[in-house]
Amino acid sequence: MIPTISHLQCLAGYGVNFHSFTEPHLATDNELVRNILLALLASLAKVEAQKISERTKAGMARARAKGIRIGRPAINPETQLKIAARVAQVGVYVAAREFSIDPKTAMKYGVWL
Repeated sequence: MIPTISHLQCLAGYGVNFHSFTEPHLATDNELVRNILLALLASLAKVEAQKISERTKAGMARARAKGIRIGRPAINPETQLKIAARVAQVGVYVAAREFSIDPKTAMKYGVWL
């Protein structure tokens, strides 16, 4: 497994060289090679991250076009009222823990009362 770019950069910052025995072209023994290698790998990683983001956004757009809802399912109105009542009784954080929801969600429903 190839270490991440940030790990290689961190090691280089401490003056530690990296040498892969399974992939000798990834050795960072030579400073010039290390700088070029890290720049190249960082650039490739950035491009790949952009491609992944674009594919994810395109897939989500296709799902929305088909009428598929993206995200968590909505909490039904009865449970929302129970959350609001419990927030009024014991507070936001305790109610959130009891209902296994985020405190911000509990706070959103708790302001109803």
